[in-house]
Amino acid sequence: MCGESKSNEIHNWVQMHGDELKATLKSKKGRLPSPSTLRRVVCDAAVEKVEAALGKFQAGLIGESGDAGTLITQDGQALHGQALDGKTVRGASAHGELIHLVNLVHHGSGLVLDQDKATVKLHERRVAEKLLARNDLHDTVTTMDALHICDKQAKQIRQGGGDYLIGGCRNLNVP
Repeated sequence: MCGESKSNEIHNWVQMHGDELKATLKSKKGRLPSPSTLRRVVCDAAVEKVEAALGKFQAGLIGESGDAGTLITQDGQALHGQALDGKTVRGASAHGELIHLVNLVHHGSGLVLDQDKATVKLHERRVAEKLLARNDLHDTVTTMDALHICDKQAKQIRQGGGDYLIGGCRNLNVP
């Protein structure tokens, strides 16, 4: 809820954006949820399902960024850029747990298409494998940093119908 962490702050945010939320969500009764309803939903929601729904919603917004992040090949094919990268969540360790997320982000809009948690930074490749497997890679160019220089990941992208750009200096053995 846009950085709000307390139920009354979330409710205030919902009230401030009420007209926009009603127009976007098209609720059957045309009302906004009460503070107790918001609290129940936030407490009972499965994080994975919320993230999947947000990813799907954000993917629908990509068209609004126009041609930003799109490459046109010599034979006229349009390829959409996306970045695969991991980051440690700032401030999360204050609660005792270091959280490291691996994200698949659309270049043109900056929208997060998918993300998942890695147990530690060194497990980024395992999480990246899952993200690449559950997303359509056709007509995409996936950019990655040197951590992802491995034949297995490059093959996965090519077999999924995508292309890749990986920062680093090791030659990959992938056609």
